[in-house]
Amino acid sequence: MIKNLITFMIFIVFAINTNAQSITELEIIGNWHVLNVEGISDVPQDKKELMDSLMKAFKESTFKFGQDYRFTLDIEFSGITEVMSNVRWGFDGEESTILIRDNPSQNNSVGILMGIKVITGR
Repeated sequence: MIKNLITFMIFIVFAINTNAQSITELEIIGNWHVLNVEGISDVPQDKKELMDSLMKAFKESTFKFGQDYRFTLDIEFSGITEVMSNVRWGFDGEESTILIRDNPSQNNSVGILMGIKVITGR
């Protein structure tokens, strides 16, 4: 249930404070504290309470992007820690999106657990 909800919900936006037109993988490496999470309006009523709790947990979370492409999500929300264990991150420069995958060898959306849109120049 949690894995489906994560897949359903998450496209997080990082606002990177830079004057550059793009960002590199090297600039992503490190710890990122979430400052804001924007919701989605198309949440089914029966999942709204769970989604609100999940969004609150994300607002208090930290994303860790390792140099070895390991990804860690420090979050206090039951079930997410298990789903996000042993995952890897990669960067799609054309789409300016960080992809978190449970099977990093896959080159399609099947193994994608989370996408993070990177916005530069704010």
